[in-house]
Amino acid sequence: MNRREILLILFRYWKFIFIFVSISVLLSIMVSFIIPPRYTSNASLLPSGGAAPGGVGFVAGWIPDILGTFSSENNISSFLFPSILKSEDVILDVCNTQFEADINGVKIRSTPAKFWRWKTNEDIVDNFLRKSKVKYSMETGITKLSFTTKYPELSKVIVDIWLEKLDLFVQEKLSSEARANYEYMLQRKKESVLDVQQAEEKLRKFILKNRNFQQDPLTNLEYQRYQSEWQIKQNTLELVMKDLEKSKLKMETGIPSVRVLSTPKVPTKKSYPKRKLIIVFSFAVSFFIAVFIVLLRENIIRNLDYYKEIIKTIRLPE
Repeated sequence: MNRREILLILFRYWKFIFIFVSISVLLSIMVSFIIPPRYTSNASLLPSGGAAPGGVGFVAGWIPDILGTFSSENNISSFLFPSILKSEDVILDVCNTQFEADINGVKIRSTPAKFWRWKTNEDIVDNFLRKSKVKYSMETGITKLSFTTKYPELSKVIVDIWLEKLDLFVQEKLSSEARANYEYMLQRKKESVLDVQQAEEKLRKFILKNRNFQQDPLTNLEYQRYQSEWQIKQNTLELVMKDLEKSKLKMETGIPSVRVLSTPKVPTKKSYPKRKLIIVFSFAVSFFIAVFIVLLRENIIRNLDYYKEIIKTIRLPE
């Protein structure tokens, strides 16, 4: 069949195609209204821990500087946020935290695990991950998270708790690392002070032994070497003292690690089912099915005699 013949066949069966497509679309509309709606609450986190465009930000928070201390940025990069958010410890903590939400006009106080009747830890993690999504952008360093339920306010409450637990997890890690870093800098201070004292003692002994060192070029050169060694040790001690003050301040005040770009809100629009998409998809699929049925029927009718001859030539076993 050429294109003209196909168009004529479709025109001849236009009523069947119209009825078939209409029934399919009506059924899809009914199904889209029967399916319980879902509401998704979203939040976005700004890069932290030295995250930078290009996907290399996760490195900055972990590279020691020349003194052996950690970089001034947070030690937990936003590159790690998706793994932390989807970790079993954080999810269990979220699902065992009590919430209060308005569900169908009724104030509900419960935990996510009890509300959805998730019993084992494995059930809690699996079901939570099915209802949630976490995405990380390598270009911007922004982390996006979302949670979907049948209840708008509950979706928002869960995301709030999720962000709270992420911040708590990061703060606890930063606090322990800040304390360890401060203790390390105290040890570096003791070592630097000892180095300066030893350099001063060497210089003092040299001067006592060579009082006329300025008159002898070689002795004067050796004096300058002792003097330079003492100056280097002194400069190192000053740097260590500055880093010690920074580490002490960081330990006492803490650093805001989780910076929220967009806070979760109570969703007003359904995220599922997508009725327009369902209707368009149903229309397209039903139209192609109707066309296929029409063309198949026409082909069978045109070649009916040929098919009868084939059937006659087939001998059925006795």
